[in-house]
Amino acid sequence: MASKRKFSPLWNHFDSTEPKKAKCNYCSKILTLSSSSIGTLSRHMKKVHPTVNITPKRLESIDESEENSNQNAPPQVLQYQW
Repeated sequence: MASKRKFSPLWNHFDSTEPKKAKCNYCSKILTLSSSSIGTLSRHMKKVHPTVNITPKRLESIDESEENSNQNAPPQVLQYQW
């Protein structure tokens, strides 16, 4: 059976030890997951490790990052030869 992908940023702080179980990377506590829910992981982080930031940083797309990097650049002048 193929394992499910782990998209949540919470999984950066846990290792999957066996099906429906996860081990905290900070205190090594083994947590039991219910039906692929990450609520248990979230509660553990909020109660036991409240200072750890679990929100992912927003990644900009290539187009947005190019726009932002060119905002301070002088406008380009296009010259045509006839």
